[in-house]
Amino acid sequence: MNFERQLKRAAGVMHGTYLGQNVKKSKDGHILTEASFIIKKSVGVDERSIINRKYFKVYYDGGKWNGVNYQNANAPSFEAGKDYVLVVKQTTSGFKLADDKLSVYSVERDGTETVVVSQAFPEHKDIGVTKIDQFDVWVKIAYGDYLQEIQGDKYIFKPSRRKTRAPASLSETSEKNTKTNIHILWYVLILGVIGALRIRSRKSS
Repeated sequence: MNFERQLKRAAGVMHGTYLGQNVKKSKDGHILTEASFIIKKSVGVDERSIINRKYFKVYYDGGKWNGVNYQNANAPSFEAGKDYVLVVKQTTSGFKLADDKLSVYSVERDGTETVVVSQAFPEHKDIGVTKIDQFDVWVKIAYGDYLQEIQGDKYIFKPSRRKTRAPASLSETSEKNTKTNIHILWYVLILGVIGALRIRSRKSS
């Protein structure tokens, strides 16, 4: 698969350190393996979706459940403490590897350079081994930006107080204006009545 096409089909790209994994059964009965990462950089994925970057889970199909091995011929493999770049998509169950191990790239050192190595096709002449800078250029072409460092450990959604208070302030102002207009109206009516009574009084005299 063309790498740029793979990126465009996915929700985003993440760069993180692998921690470990666990196997679970989904609500619809599928066996899934959840791999946990410390996320260092991402692009394409809303930071609000990364609740805890120090324990972020990405899943793929298959795994060993209750002694039974549910095979996935394209399942990736990870090494604890090692860095990987992951191409992910978002589903109702969370974030999933877009194309199993085809979506996994290990981050390696090649002399003085940092490269990413395709787990599915490490010997491929185009995407097998790629300099990290060139990889980032492909990411920018697909998503309009480079991989960005995650700001903070956890995302906490804080609604703007100004926005929530503004309608109340407008309402209070409107109420005050209404009351002022009513007072003015009564004042004008009273003056009108007093004027009418004076005119009558003059005529009668």
